[in-house]
Amino acid sequence: MILISQADFAKKMGVSASAISQLKNKLPHQGKKLIMPDAERTYHLIKSGIGLPNTKVTPEVFAPGELAKSDGVDPDNPNVTMQDLLNAKYKKENVLGDIHKVNLKKMQGNLIAVDDVCKVVVGVCEIVRNELINLPSKIAPTLVGLSATEIQYALDDSMNEILTDLYNLQHEYNEQSNEEDISADTGNI
Repeated sequence: MILISQADFAKKMGVSASAISQLKNKLPHQGKKLIMPDAERTYHLIKSGIGLPNTKVTPEVFAPGELAKSDGVDPDNPNVTMQDLLNAKYKKENVLGDIHKVNLKKMQGNLIAVDDVCKVVVGVCEIVRNELINLPSKIAPTLVGLSATEIQYALDDSMNEILTDLYNLQHEYNEQSNEEDISADTGNI
C-alpha cells in the first residue's frame, strides 16, 4: 500500500488539486492521503462514467484486521470485520476485472503466448550461434597471407553479413505474423 498526497495525485492525473479534492471521499484514502494504486483505478472508473457498482463512495481500503472498530462483526469469527469483508470483495472484483481484460485481449488476438515468443527467440539464437560457429571455417581460407588490417576488414564484412541476415529475418517474421492475422480475420467471417 502506497500513500500519496492529493496534490501529488492531481499532478499524476494531470488535473487540478481542487478536482481531486472534490473526489476525495470517492477515492480510497487513509486520513488525508490517497491509497495507490487503488485511488488511480477508482479515479479512472469514475472519469470513464462506469463508476463503482452499487456504491456512491469507494470503501476505505485497509489491511485485513487493521480496523478494530467496525460497523459490523461476523458473529462466527469476531476477528473478521465488515470492513475486512468489503476490502476482500473490492480486491476480488479488481482482480476479476484484470482477468477479464487479459481474456478480452486474448480473444482479440492482442496477446502473444509466451511459448510462441520463446520458440522464436530460441530459433533466432540458434541461427546466431550456428553462424558464429561456422564463421572461422568459412572465412579462414580467404585470410591466408593477408595483413592484420585486411583480416580485420574481412572479419568486419563477415560479421556485418551475419547481422544483416539476422535483420532481414525481422521482415520474414513480420510477413508470417501478418499472414496469420489475415487468416485469423478471414476465418472469423
